[in-house]
Amino acid sequence: MEKIAMDVVFLSYEGLPDGDPDDNLALAELAEMGLNCRTIDWRHDLSELEPPRVMVLRSCWNYHKYFKEFCDKLKVFSKRSLLMNSLALVLPNLHKSYLLKLAEGGVPVCPTHFFKQGVKPDKSTLLKITSCYDAYIIKPAVGLATSGVQKFQSGQSECSAALNHIETLLKDGDCLVQPYLNAVEGEGEKSLVYIDGVFSHCVRKAPFQILAAAGHAGESPSEPLPEQLELAQSALSTLTETPLYARVDLVRQGGVDYLMELELTEPSLFLSMKDGSAAQFARAIADRFKSVMD
Repeated sequence: MEKIAMDVVFLSYEGLPDGDPDDNLALAELAEMGLNCRTIDWRHDLSELEPPRVMVLRSCWNYHKYFKEFCDKLKVFSKRSLLMNSLALVLPNLHKSYLLKLAEGGVPVCPTHFFKQGVKPDKSTLLKITSCYDAYIIKPAVGLATSGVQKFQSGQSECSAALNHIETLLKDGDCLVQPYLNAVEGEGEKSLVYIDGVFSHCVRKAPFQILAAAGHAGESPSEPLPEQLELAQSALSTLTETPLYARVDLVRQGGVDYLMELELTEPSLFLSMKDGSAAQFARAIADRFKSVMD
């Protein structure tokens, strides 16, 4: 049987077999340019395809459940196609320990403490870490959205429950503790979207946002402050290359901005919330496609 030749493949997951409708806005733009495009579940057998020219990581929203398989697949994909974002950017970004490296580089990151798998946590350590917080968040170091995320009040009352949650998460991998920034319930967490290194638009996310297609989890258009754009640029400047896409998530607490995430793997880009952004994203992909063809 003759294999199918594709120019651009967007990688999704079983929950969105036809892709995120938001991403499909960009796929439609690429099709208008004459490129053969398709969305495929990253876990599916792709043997019926010729290696696509370009593979774009998009809504791969179960990778944390199949982490080793995902990493192995990325390595295979990157050998056969132009993978975006690149393997060099994505692999270090999958484990949230990258936050520590950003902090070491001077980026104002939300205070983060890691518990490593194989190290048993104790009450005194947890109480010391969280003593200056009113409340705190515990979440897996490899994960997305609210999977495995729980909020606890500081002090003795919920310490045992928090330790139990840490021990549960450590069965599968590392986890982390961060202060709960209550500004997420007011001004909210802002997501600054960058396409090919250029700021495109900003969205306010809902607190404890559910995993859902872009625009279906309480998001709304927003505007970043000049100092928030500066923070985002300082985070992006630490990268070794310009990513096709990036999303910088930050929270402003007490007049201070804190980086929460630098998303380089599978973030919603909220293209439907900014006129022209889907076309901008498609052009950036098409330009990289041309570089493969040249």
